[in-house]
Amino acid sequence: MVDFPRPPEHPNAVFGVDRKAVTHAVPALDWGDLPAHRWMNVLWEQTAAEPRFRQGDLPCSVGRHSRRYPAADTMAMLGSDGRYHLVQAGSTVPCGDHEHSQWILWATNGTSYRIQMPYKGAEEWEAGRDDIDWTVEVSGPAKLPDRVAGVERCPILAEYWPRPIDSTRIGRVRERLTTNFGPGCACCQTAIAVAVDHDPVTGLVRGYLCRDCNTRVGGCLHVSGCAFADYLNDPPARALGLVYPRTPSPREKARLRRVRELAAASLGLTGS
Repeated sequence: MVDFPRPPEHPNAVFGVDRKAVTHAVPALDWGDLPAHRWMNVLWEQTAAEPRFRQGDLPCSVGRHSRRYPAADTMAMLGSDGRYHLVQAGSTVPCGDHEHSQWILWATNGTSYRIQMPYKGAEEWEAGRDDIDWTVEVSGPAKLPDRVAGVERCPILAEYWPRPIDSTRIGRVRERLTTNFGPGCACCQTAIAVAVDHDPVTGLVRGYLCRDCNTRVGGCLHVSGCAFADYLNDPPARALGLVYPRTPSPREKARLRRVRELAAASLGLTGS
């Protein structure tokens, strides 16, 4: 007997959701209508130590932060502090505010400094925190955000910056995705893309996503009707045939074998 996940007859008993209080913005979940490659992804999630499924009839939260720094209207400009800052088109306000503030942790033994306490000999060290405030003005030059090296970037909005284009394997994948699809997120179509998303079963790159969409797309179980479902049903980068440049760990390989066994036994899928 294969222990295969089937949709519960009463999802409320599992998810604790009062359906009457929910506005159904998308079609209700029907697992049987999911494309084969998405079934494999469902199995992948189900074999995780803590599956992260969400209720199928709830609307997906797509692009919650996409309006703050849209990819099409954001550039990096050199500021008076010697760093590049994110600036929206038609503005000279760096990172949303001229007044910048950042806190730092430090530890010292009297002769050297660290950003955290050492694991050994901690009794010989003193630790503290400092708050740094400074004012920034920008006057140029301007660059595309992904062309700015990490050490040249302002740290205030680090989560909004795309990964740098470089000569590494993943850097070349990012450059290919940006060249073919632009710097925006493939799901919300607005925010700056920062994460290369891939299919955990096939290992093929699916697209380039913003941080917000990348952390939520895997929890979508909708057949259609939301941006996540549309993206998962037909990943834009699938036609490029790009392999995600990372070797699966032994644990992931064992999990993949389990996924294929479940698919073959329950659905007649091969995972190819």
